[in-house]
Amino acid sequence: MNAGSMTFTARVLSVTALLAATSLLDAQQQTLNILPGAAEIDGFAGAHFSSTLNLSNPTGSPATLTIGLIPQPGKPAPAPVNRSLLPGESQQIPTVLTALFGLTADAGALTITGDAAVIATLSTLNVADPLGTYGVAFAPVPESGLLVAGQSAMPSG
Repeated sequence: MNAGSMTFTARVLSVTALLAATSLLDAQQQTLNILPGAAEIDGFAGAHFSSTLNLSNPTGSPATLTIGLIPQPGKPAPAPVNRSLLPGESQQIPTVLTALFGLTADAGALTITGDAAVIATLSTLNVADPLGTYGVAFAPVPESGLLVAGQSAMPSG
């Protein structure tokens, strides 16, 4: 396999993972949803991980979202930000931690609440090498799907 086909394969897998990770956030009850794995941080051996947040409003009504960050332990949480989406509008927010919170060397989980059902995905990639990237895409986890201290669970599916 040559480098060109590996790059193509990685991009196909990345797009497939992103499509599989897309979830509709049910905001009818102002549900808190968590998008884990947000980063704008250097890694080992010259890696640099950067996250992109994708938002889409498939409804016929405007949507107002509040986006927050649960930072790494020991770091203060920045102030949440509001984002508006027109009916049918999509927004892609590259380097989301820098764009929304001014952070250039941090990681954590995004929180999203809103007044309409929107689609949200978060992808975090190693962007240090322009010839090929790798990473992961995350679907939102509703607050009810989180574990609390001392609780355990087994994966299903």
